[in-house]
Amino acid sequence: MSTSSDPQPPEPPPPPPPPPPPPPPPSPPPQEEQELNSTPASQQLHQESSTAAATAAAEPQEPDGPRSQRLRAVFQKALSKTVATCSYENFSQCFPTTAAAQPQLLHSLHAAMVKNITEKSNIEFEKILQERNVIPKLNALDRLLSEAEKQKQEAGPGEIPVTPSTLPPVLVVSAHLTPMLREAQEKIGALLKEMRERNDGCIQEIVRQREEMRDLVRRLEEPRRAFEEAVEEVGKAAMEVDL
Repeated sequence: MSTSSDPQPPEPPPPPPPPPPPPPPPSPPPQEEQELNSTPASQQLHQESSTAAATAAAEPQEPDGPRSQRLRAVFQKALSKTVATCSYENFSQCFPTTAAAQPQLLHSLHAAMVKNITEKSNIEFEKILQERNVIPKLNALDRLLSEAEKQKQEAGPGEIPVTPSTLPPVLVVSAHLTPMLREAQEKIGALLKEMRERNDGCIQEIVRQREEMRDLVRRLEEPRRAFEEAVEEVGKAAMEVDL
């Protein structure tokens, strides 16, 4: 005995698979890498330092004396010790992630930072020397001490050099003013001599012109007399004609 089964409806198709999720946004770099990337480029810093150094070198400077050389040596020694404290070991401790991931990049950044600090410090030091007029003042001090030592050596045996601080104020002022007054007197004497020479030339020119004027008057005197005599003769002739 056969049994009949009802037809079953077809199964619906499966739903389409959901679209893949969008890729996650790139993770931001670590904080130390952001700080390193936010610093100015080393090439730009080097270019600015080179430009400032070229500008400072273009200006004429007085040669360094003994004290100026010592001052520069002390500054360079202090700068070297200051830069040495910022070693790569201390620098890498501030950026541990970058030191572990990219040590070569950190090494180059450390070298660029040390170079930039050194160049900037040297440029600022030269600027201060120029603005404060340090080199000429130190050289003047060297000359004063050298002259004092020379005078001390030239003093005779048993002769005690006179200390300027023990002299009365009038002598000290006179010693300072005498060279300036002597120079001013020489300038005024040269101007007076030049003016006298000009005055002598003017007087000679005036005398020469007066002689020329007298000579010209003498030359004109004879034609004037001849003209007057001719006028008299013409007048006489006219009177005779009228008679």
